[in-house]
Amino acid sequence: MPALLAPLHGRAAPLYTVTALPTGFNSYDINNLGQISGYTQSEPGAATYAALYTGGGITQLGGFGDGVNAQSLNARGDVVGSASTWDGPAVGYISFGGQLIDLNTLIDPASGWKINGATGINDLGQIVSSACRDVECTSVRLDLVSAVPEPGMALMLLPGVLAVMGVRRRRMRKHEG
Repeated sequence: MPALLAPLHGRAAPLYTVTALPTGFNSYDINNLGQISGYTQSEPGAATYAALYTGGGITQLGGFGDGVNAQSLNARGDVVGSASTWDGPAVGYISFGGQLIDLNTLIDPASGWKINGATGINDLGQIVSSACRDVECTSVRLDLVSAVPEPGMALMLLPGVLAVMGVRRRRMRKHEG
């Protein structure tokens, strides 16, 4: 990256141009595609809605409460943030295909963690969030679970695999004899 101030005839040369974003859009993060995450609000004090600014236009990502913001996004345009629900505490969310999904529905409930806000997502899909379990509240990292079949699934597939192998063996014997 160039030095922040490059001398040009005895004064600093500008390194950035300024582009005004639409009125009512408040920004938080930008990715390498120039997409900007943030929120929109029709008037001060009104409900906020998660939004994504792309190429001159704003797409509202929706909301499920009275206050939703889009804190961060990755190169794919996956957006995370926090939302105040109508009937309870704030939750962390991720936006998939224009829908906001409560991160608490994507983690194992047996872990005991309650995700109450998401502040970052990287290109691997890892999410940085705030969460509480019992009386402990801290920052956490959410990692995608690898697609490993459950042990019960392998047992269900075994008879099918054995049947296919048996049919193949019979066909081979038929052709040999």
